[in-house]
Amino acid sequence: MNDEKDHQRYAAALGLLSQERQLFWQSFSAFFLPHTVFMAFLLQTISRPGILRSWAPGAFFTSIIGFMLCVPWGVAQCRTGAYNDFRMAQAREAEPLSWKLLSAAGRYFAEGNPVTIDGEKYRLCRPLAWLRLARLRTMYAVAILIGLFALIYAAVALLTAPCWPQGASILL
Repeated sequence: MNDEKDHQRYAAALGLLSQERQLFWQSFSAFFLPHTVFMAFLLQTISRPGILRSWAPGAFFTSIIGFMLCVPWGVAQCRTGAYNDFRMAQAREAEPLSWKLLSAAGRYFAEGNPVTIDGEKYRLCRPLAWLRLARLRTMYAVAILIGLFALIYAAVALLTAPCWPQGASILL
């Protein structure tokens, strides 16, 4: 009877983990789409001659709004990432000791180490292991992407701000 309760607890923990992972990617997608549209507008706008280093209100205000929207995007991803980590820890804790699906081999594999199952070795792709990127967690990759968007927004805001003197666009 206790063994059945353990299996049910583990199944429930895996269900919650799956739900958190779906929420993570739904949240990412909900922000990524509008940022991609904003970025496309900005890149199209600043590709015109004379826009950079001159007052361009459309590009300036779009970049300010885009930069500000990186904050809730980052907060949402940080929150859903933390819940994902929490649910993974719960699933590891609930896993029956003899299974070792998440707690032993799964964790070892996720760290970039080779795992042998039925005589066959499994490992994350070699370039990731060589570059030590095997340990780059998805949350960090998403944070880098959000930071890249924020950096581009900030650069466009600076290059299209109203403080540029008349004729400064010739310098670029």
